[in-house]
Amino acid sequence: ESNNPYSLKTSTIPVEKVANQEKKVPRNWINDLGNHVTSDMIDYLKPLILGEVNITYSEGLPKYCDISHLYTNRVK
Repeated sequence: ESNNPYSLKTSTIPVEKVANQEKKVPRNWINDLGNHVTSDMIDYLKPLILGEVNITYSEGLPKYCDISHLYTNRVK
C-alpha cells in the first residue's frame, strides 16, 4: 500500500466489525485555523474522488439511471 503511486489491498471481514462505525478526520488534516484541510488530507482524498460522473438531465432534473423497463410489464 502506497500513496505515490496510490495502491491498496482489499480483504473481507465480518460486517459486524465495520457496520455502524465511523472514522473521524484526523485533527492534523485540518489547518490551524480550522477552516481548511492540509495537503496530507488532499493527498489521501484525491484518489477516492478522482474523475467526474457524466450526469444526464431530463426537464432540468438529473436522470441517474433509466428504470423505464421496470414499468413495461406492469400488472393492471
